[in-house]
Amino acid sequence: MENIIFDGKWSSTQEWKQSSYEYITIDGKEIHLKLAHYKEFIYVLVDAEDETSLNLGKDFAMICFDGKNNKSNIFDSNDFCFKLTLGSNSGETFQGNLTTNILSKISNHENLILFSSESGEHNRYDIKPHGVYEFRIPIELIDRSNNYGFFMILHDEQGKTYSWPDGIINSTNTIPPTNLWGEIISPDNTLPEFHFIPLILIGTILSVIILSRYRGHLSLFSSY
Repeated sequence: MENIIFDGKWSSTQEWKQSSYEYITIDGKEIHLKLAHYKEFIYVLVDAEDETSLNLGKDFAMICFDGKNNKSNIFDSNDFCFKLTLGSNSGETFQGNLTTNILSKISNHENLILFSSESGEHNRYDIKPHGVYEFRIPIELIDRSNNYGFFMILHDEQGKTYSWPDGIINSTNTIPPTNLWGEIISPDNTLPEFHFIPLILIGTILSVIILSRYRGHLSLFSSY
């Protein structure tokens, strides 16, 4: 994962190989979601294969983490969202506020990387131009855990807004409460205990992550 080039496209077909993979279809739209944990960061790739209208500056992806995964119906300080607009090499960070029950914009962490562009000729899934979003999230920002609440929005300005878990939003400006979010789970507890794992095991713990929700599980163990 240290060799990832954050440019909003696939620099090679093998670039995100050392990550977990989930294939998501929402209303016929194909979305490829890849996640990894490496050292002090969580890496996320949202490859929006069917987002071909390419509305630069208008289409966007947003990913959200509930650091405590406390399934609350009120936003608190361990809830974070990261919004990345198509064609941007920066983005926005939002943090929950227990007093106001809103997600307020805050300054980006100095080690946060958000980058989006068109897919590029090495795209693993489809070489036709479409939106790709790359995120590197500092773990110290969202807290170290082996079980995060997780939510994703993908907005196509000429189409509609899609979410994972599916079907829980009706507005691009409204984030549902965390009790409706799905989950990212590290079954072997590598995220909270990374510093105490013998070095010989590091090569075996590259992002063993599961996406799940209260009605079932989406396995990310499969290769891509």
